Amino acid sequence: MNELPHDVLDIGLKITISFLLLGFILTLSKWKQMQMERALIIAFLRGFLQLQLMALLLLILFQLQNLPLLIVVLFFMCLFAALNSYRVHPQYPHIFFIQVTAISFGAIPVLLFCGVTGVIGLTGEFLIPMGGMVIANTMVITDIL
Repeated sequence: MNELPHDVLDIGLKITISFLLLGFILTLSKWKQMQMERALIIAFLRGFLQLQLMALLLLILFQLQNLPLLIVVLFFMCLFAALNSYRVHPQYPHIFFIQVTAISFGAIPVLLFCGVTGVIGLTGEFLIPMGGMVIANTMVITDIL
């Protein structure tokens, strides 16, 4: 007999529960005459789609084996971290370029050193999550200074 793997059943159960909760919220909204049903459905579908796309993107990134491409991805992560820092301190001139330089030269060499010395693997499975942590911490430190 062909049975579905446990992971597929678990995901199916979670999706079913989320749709049941949406039904409960829609019923409550209708009962209280809040007239929010359309907005709730749109928000639910948008959030559901965003989560699916993010999961797909993470699966693709975690399977990357090409080191130069991984360095480009890490650099884009540094750009977004610098953009967040710029939003915190827009009053300083050239802060975006200073932050990009500081975060990039602070995080990427550390990650490459960890990879070369064998602490972590030089694949997306290891570099992307570790990169997120190192880049986020570097961003926090450069924001404090």
